[in-house]
Amino acid sequence: MVWVWMAVSLGAALLTELGLGCCNVALPFVLLACFYHFCVWGWRKPFLLCFATCILLDLAFGRSIPATAFALLLSLPLAFYWHTYGNQRDAALQAIPGFVLGLLALAAFWLVHTHHASQNLSSVHLPWQHVVTLGLVPIVLMPLLQALLDRCARTMGMPRYSRQSADRGDNAER
Repeated sequence: MVWVWMAVSLGAALLTELGLGCCNVALPFVLLACFYHFCVWGWRKPFLLCFATCILLDLAFGRSIPATAFALLLSLPLAFYWHTYGNQRDAALQAIPGFVLGLLALAAFWLVHTHHASQNLSSVHLPWQHVVTLGLVPIVLMPLLQALLDRCARTMGMPRYSRQSADRGDNAER
């Protein structure tokens, strides 16, 4: 059941990101969903499915370099740290990994844009709407996605992201 849950949630994130990408809106749904699963299950269990989803996203967008997969690899240390020490119960604090993941997605987008634009880095300009959507929207999107996925996980009786801090024995007073 765990694999089905991960596959369905990552598939929904993939389809959402593809649909918005076709409308020229860049949002890192797949990266945020992968981060969610890394924080719930650790990195070993969801890694292969998350990596395959990132590769599928890069292939669907016709990217010659797997920038999303590269951003996923860069997000692993953050997910490990947040899984071990982060406070997943406070929705407002989820803006922190959302911001960092947004910056990683922005770096991946810049890498793809630079690779296709030219070899002269000084002439590369990112569209401002992509900078805003990739840099700022994940700050709000991560807590919303976490709440949505937690609600679905609670309905299915699965471990939840917001319960990981409590399962480590953290106290609310700390």
